[in-house]
Amino acid sequence: MKKHLIALAVGSALAIPAVAQNVSIYGVVDAGALNLTNTTATGGSTLSMGSGLHTTSRFGVRGTEDLGGGLSARFTLESSLAHDAGVLGNGFTAGSGTALADGTTSSQKIFDRQATIGLAQGAFSADFGRQNNLTAATAALVDPQGFVFTGFGPNVAILGLGAVPNSQNYGNASQTAGCTALTSTTALTAANCRNLFRLDNAARFNYSAGGINASAMWGLGEAAGSTSAASSQGYSVNGKLGALTLAAAYTAVKDRTVATAQGTALTTNILGAVFPVSSSLTLKATTGKTSGDTTLGKFTVSGLGADYALSPAGVVTLSMYKVSNANNTAASAGGYNQIGGIYNHSLSKRTGIYAAAFQKTFNGDVSVFRATGFTQKDLATAVGVRHAF
Repeated sequence: MKKHLIALAVGSALAIPAVAQNVSIYGVVDAGALNLTNTTATGGSTLSMGSGLHTTSRFGVRGTEDLGGGLSARFTLESSLAHDAGVLGNGFTAGSGTALADGTTSSQKIFDRQATIGLAQGAFSADFGRQNNLTAATAALVDPQGFVFTGFGPNVAILGLGAVPNSQNYGNASQTAGCTALTSTTALTAANCRNLFRLDNAARFNYSAGGINASAMWGLGEAAGSTSAASSQGYSVNGKLGALTLAAAYTAVKDRTVATAQGTALTTNILGAVFPVSSSLTLKATTGKTSGDTTLGKFTVSGLGADYALSPAGVVTLSMYKVSNANNTAASAGGYNQIGGIYNHSLSKRTGIYAAAFQKTFNGDVSVFRATGFTQKDLATAVGVRHAF
């Protein structure tokens, strides 16, 4: 009897670490102060505390299981974390959901950042569920400002489909509305755009070998009577050519209307490069276009950036972007130029402090990016601290 109890206790002790070894809890807590000028027509400023200014605050659980024969299963469940207000998940609301411009409602998203399950074997893998579109995922590899401060990132807002003007007619109806990827001084509102940075009901297939990574994604629109309406597709490839990293991607999201879905799509593409000049200096460049129907127009985003290590703990990132729009209608006109500087200082492997400044200069008195009557320039400054776990 004693031997049986001892064996049971030992077996339980061994089983618990085996499970814990494959499942981990992770996240980022980021808090900072942001001052933004010209937030009123009379030139006033706004000072606020934000969660995730530098790196989006998040909470996640992920895990893997070895199925034998080189095959493994994996999952990721990740939520935004607005810790300044104690809110888990930007997409979660009380009640039946968030009303969209087209009269539908978004589902209550606790795991608004990622919710996937997948399989991997050798060079091949596949993931199913809510995940970044491939243009957004590729932009993260080559973005001039390092894909941080995404609220001031044109590659996130425009090329990554985080806040494209007049995109409310595209994609699955459960996508959340809003233009949160741009500053509060813009003319964009939840009434004229939709966040398609992450796609619901998406299947992503990946191949990675010999330094080359290629992916294809297909998102189901789940529209009654149509396999095309609200669906999406994307392709990406990245790899190294000597020291140079090159990356390219394309994403298309179809119209939600069954009658017009075959001929109308919101398309976006990006081409980028990262080149380490020396151990302390790295240069980055991107260019891309997002276009749709005549209402949405055609946006071009070009960016240049540089990372310079002042010390092992301190890095300065300088960036500049040019956003232009070929659409001349008042609803979608104009563009802007942005210059930015970010200083990151690591206090440890997981904790860092930061300071940043961004200046936008808007083109034209009528612009989808700037409310009528506001000064055609603003300056944002921020300081904060972040911790990863």
